[in-house]
Amino acid sequence: MSPTLFGLYIDEMESFILEPIDPKSGYLLYGNQVSILLFLNDIVLLSHSVEGLQCLIDVLYALSARHELVVNLNKTKVVAFNVSKATLDHIQFTFRDSICDVPFVL
Repeated sequence: MSPTLFGLYIDEMESFILEPIDPKSGYLLYGNQVSILLFLNDIVLLSHSVEGLQCLIDVLYALSARHELVVNLNKTKVVAFNVSKATLDHIQFTFRDSICDVPFVL
């Protein structure tokens, strides 16, 4: 029963994230806007901007809170491309109104 329930939640999350939330959300890949990748119980959120990624994180939080799901922040990573280390030192993401101590991978 657990995989079925998780699948239902993931479907809802996908539909919310695929809605046009913010023009900065998502990433343009070969002419297609991609905001989310799903594999089993893993989720990848994609954005070309810090603001867009924060918007997607806010959607993830809202849906996880609504369904009382837990997001394991210890397994959460942020991968940044074409960004200097100095720039990354000034970026912070919030989840549940608290600052995430998420490691950046260059």
